Amino acid sequence: VICDPFITFVPLSVCDKIILASDGIWDVINDNDICNFNNAKDIVDEAIKRGSTDNITCICLNIKK
Repeated sequence: VICDPFITFVPLSVCDKIILASDGIWDVINDNDICNFNNAKDIVDEAIKRGSTDNITCICLNIKK
């Protein structure tokens, strides 16, 4: 956790999930690519596959109506 985190605001009608992840994820997966994953395990597995060398933590909240 840093004192000035990167935050993106989008209307709820645009997305169906909220992703909280450590920089080990964001170092290797960009904002647009991460939307292609269905759950946190897939995101973590992909970060490892892409060779992330930082701590890898992810929480994925589905907010479908």
